[in-house]
Amino acid sequence: MLSWAWMLSRRQLPVWHDWAWGIFAGSVFYTALADLAIRRTRRLRAVAAATTLCDSAIVTLMCLVTGGIHSDFYPYYYITVLAGSVRFGPRETFSALVLNTLCSALVFVAAPGPSYPTGDLLLEIYYMLFIALMSSWLSRLAKEHYRRALKQGDRAGLLLSVNREITATLDLGELLGRILREAAHVIPCRGAAVLLLDRSREIVERVLVTGDFREPAGGAVEHSLREGMLGEAREAGARVWNDPATLLAPRATEPVGELATGNVAIFTIRRRDCLGFLVMVGKAGGEAFGNEDCDLLMAVADQAAVAIENARLVEEVLEARDRGQQLLWRLIHAEEEERKRIAGDIHDRMGARFFEFYFSVRRCQELLGDRDPRAADLLSRLTAEAQAFADEIRDVMNDLRPTVLDDFGFIEALREYVAALQAQGGLDVTLKIDEAVKPAKPEVNVMLFRVLQEAVLNVRKHATASRLAVEWLALDGGGASLAIRDDGRGFDPHALPRGHYGLLHMKERAEACGGKLDVRSRPNHGTEVRVTIADAHAA
Repeated sequence: MLSWAWMLSRRQLPVWHDWAWGIFAGSVFYTALADLAIRRTRRLRAVAAATTLCDSAIVTLMCLVTGGIHSDFYPYYYITVLAGSVRFGPRETFSALVLNTLCSALVFVAAPGPSYPTGDLLLEIYYMLFIALMSSWLSRLAKEHYRRALKQGDRAGLLLSVNREITATLDLGELLGRILREAAHVIPCRGAAVLLLDRSREIVERVLVTGDFREPAGGAVEHSLREGMLGEAREAGARVWNDPATLLAPRATEPVGELATGNVAIFTIRRRDCLGFLVMVGKAGGEAFGNEDCDLLMAVADQAAVAIENARLVEEVLEARDRGQQLLWRLIHAEEEERKRIAGDIHDRMGARFFEFYFSVRRCQELLGDRDPRAADLLSRLTAEAQAFADEIRDVMNDLRPTVLDDFGFIEALREYVAALQAQGGLDVTLKIDEAVKPAKPEVNVMLFRVLQEAVLNVRKHATASRLAVEWLALDGGGASLAIRDDGRGFDPHALPRGHYGLLHMKERAEACGGKLDVRSRPNHGTEVRVTIADAHAA
């Protein structure tokens, strides 16, 4: 409408009637009304058809009063034809062409002014015909591309959904079930199977089936891998048999072929090597597997290959971790057994002899009495030294393997250990015990005691603390925790200097017994070492 106002104001063609501005005003009103109708109605096709008719009528009226077929407004007929091709299809476009041809003839005959040759009218109609042909072809091409883009978008959305479902788990067994379910969702079939090869690529490790696909007998799949349908698919990457006649003997006796009363598609699940197969049997509706079906299933197989490889890597890591924990547990167990053996040897070899020596000195002290004061003083000092030596030996034996831990359990060993700390002085030690909760296994007793020893050793060597709190408490959700808390100078647990492995040893011991070690500390704010176990019960 702005262009029309500019053209009228320039008056490039003589205006034979004063109606031009009135027609323009009506056109503005019509444009506003059409815009309002388009915004408010849901019957867009009906509104488009009505506006196509009205557009031609408005152009016809304007051409009648501004110069006929040579009016500057006549090219708007071309625009209405082009708009028809965009809004509708080729049939409607040529209907608009016929309408505009009739309107052009009317303008040619009825417009006032000089007469023009009939050839001018035919030339204008030819231009409109050319525009109609070109716009129809371009519109059809654009709509075809649009439909194709929508289809590709739907396919991309479907594959994205499949990818999300497949990659949502790293458990290999659950992953295979998801692959099978998503493949059946992408292309519904009578039966489907996922066959996963082992690391040798010659033996089927796992088979998951659904629908009419029965799990094959032992050895049948390996035979098919060597010289049957699976072998053909592995060589080609994918194989499709849409004609049941091609599945006659010897294929009909295979675990796949015997079910193929309709058609079969086998896709390799491959990364660097073949990891397995995705087998689809009997497409729903009896249709053949087309190129698009194969592309979709190949995309699913590719996504499955990545997910399976990731799941196997995770499985290998977990297996390596379990092996490492088992080895660590064996080493810890061997260490504790050696400690126990050494403590027993000290007790057995030195205990009796030292007991005899100690009482021999006491006997000598009693026999001499006051007859030789110097000898009596020497024997008294020997007795005191022997007693101190016995205490040292007992402390060494308790460090190696406290007998109270084996005889009475962790709580009594904890109480005795804290009492010894309190007797040594240098630290204000407090103890809080929930005696109703006790570890269920002897190895957990040993782990807790070793963590306690290591934590206290670190406090004495590095913390410069004045207070130490030890707590053995039950947890709300079950289990128990041992906490060793000091008010020392603290440290950054994430920035330990080289050569400090105490925390690592405590963590490894706790995890080897199924526990968890947490260290909380900040410089100048003390340290808390807490080991949590689930293996505890109420007494």
